[in-house]
Amino acid sequence: MIRNQKGRLYRINGGADHLHLFCNLHPTICLADFVKNIKGLSWHWINDLGIFPDFVQWQRGYSAFTHAHKDKDRMIEFVKDQKKHHQQVRFLDELKKLYDEAGIKFERKHLL
Repeated sequence: MIRNQKGRLYRINGGADHLHLFCNLHPTICLADFVKNIKGLSWHWINDLGIFPDFVQWQRGYSAFTHAHKDKDRMIEFVKDQKKHHQQVRFLDELKKLYDEAGIKFERKHLL
């Protein structure tokens, strides 16, 4: 799905309430379209294969953050270690902190 949009996936991982994709985004691809395509295609794939029987749908919103190329290895490890990381830091607390650091007003309604 990512490769078909001229991107490259470096790492994917997450928890029961969120998913991390660490990938690059080709400059000709709009982020909103990129996410929309991944959500739509993966929803069909998940349901067609029946691999997550309790999965109903993706949430409407998403968050995306950029990182410098020099941080690539650190970000791959960060995504890889999500289970351990979220034993120490709750997902929602982390997301609020990231929004605050980026100067974005966090609104819980965007998580629904």
